[in-house]
Amino acid sequence: MKNTFARIKSHGNESLRPTQTKICSYGSETPLPLLGTFSATVKSSYASTSAILLVFKGETGNLLSYHTAQKLGLIAVSVNTATIADSDKNSPELLKEEFKSLFGDIGKVQNKEVKLHIDLDVAPRQQPHRRIPFHFREDEEKELERLEKLDIIEKVEGPTPWVSPIVIVPKKSGEVRICVDKREANKAERKTSHADH
Repeated sequence: MKNTFARIKSHGNESLRPTQTKICSYGSETPLPLLGTFSATVKSSYASTSAILLVFKGETGNLLSYHTAQKLGLIAVSVNTATIADSDKNSPELLKEEFKSLFGDIGKVQNKEVKLHIDLDVAPRQQPHRRIPFHFREDEEKELERLEKLDIIEKVEGPTPWVSPIVIVPKKSGEVRICVDKREANKAERKTSHADH
């Protein structure tokens, strides 16, 4: 682009204007060495238009932006209205309405026992309970009751070898989300790999 600008300048009094624009090549985070910009009228066999051109240092080729190339009639974009009409049928709202039996409630797989692959060499940990901020305690109790009614959690009677503390995370709605810190328990879970057969 630098050589192209030199040829343009030899026919007129064009000068480069400084710019703070930063442009990187595809897949790079290093800005290209930009010398400046200038305005010019660009013509093609079909049309002409004014454009702001950027000049780079080095032996780089000349590139037109999408908008400039479109104004010059060098490229055209056609829209397939049939495709758009079909895509409207697959909008999230229509899909939710069509399959509303699958949305809204929390899904549960029944009559299926899941086997966890536990590393017996890892000693069980009974971590201490974390203190819940006082202003969250009532919300915590309500959320635990809700999760128990939905059969997502259940009370454990008697001693258990693993105890993981819960963490309360406030939601924007004012409710709370109950999370479990499973980092210690995850150390005992053997990672399984699944291969296609």
